[in-house]
Amino acid sequence: ALMNVMNMTMGKGRWQAIDRNSWDMILGKAGKLPGALDPEIIELAKKNNYEFFEGNPQDNYPDELPKYIEEMKKNGWSRGKDDEELFEFAMHDKQYRDFKSGEAKRRFEQELETAIRTKYAKHNLSLPEIRKIMYPDAEPVTATATGKILWELDFLDRSIEPTYGTLINENDMLYAIQTRYGVEAVKGIGNARIISVAKKQGDIVNKGDTICYIERVKTPSVN
Repeated sequence: ALMNVMNMTMGKGRWQAIDRNSWDMILGKAGKLPGALDPEIIELAKKNNYEFFEGNPQDNYPDELPKYIEEMKKNGWSRGKDDEELFEFAMHDKQYRDFKSGEAKRRFEQELETAIRTKYAKHNLSLPEIRKIMYPDAEPVTATATGKILWELDFLDRSIEPTYGTLINENDMLYAIQTRYGVEAVKGIGNARIISVAKKQGDIVNKGDTICYIERVKTPSVN
């Protein structure tokens, strides 16, 4: 009604601003309306070559759950006690994928760091101090030598640095440094996860430079 009044004040006709979703409800695609439509609306639908729908609205939305069930099974994702994870995935596809991949967390961390930088800029806080605010339990990992940092050696694809949340087991190689004398691998830091990467794949680092931040992962005690 409000849009009708606005259009009429502009010299236009009524019912000029019915959006697609509203038309779907008018045409019955969302279910049977509780009352009869005004003949003017029916005539407008005919003028626009719209067809009224009298079937089951659910027929317009085929069952996609089997596709999501198969993908969750393939990825090893839990459907939840009452399939709540499955329904969340089906209803919010992109958001759920970002959550599972860690992309949502990375975006949050970037936004948080930007907000912290803005708030504390007047205090001239350095990056390590900001990291301490963001990750109070994080530990810096420093380079053991001077050279080129190698986070991985992928011979089939591009080698890259680890992403936020990457788990490092006790005996896994964390990184390697290509020095003038060879490649020096570093491992055995204990069970941890990557919180932030300060040096990217191929960067030149000096001995003692902070290359990443980690958080220790507690392992369950064995009785």
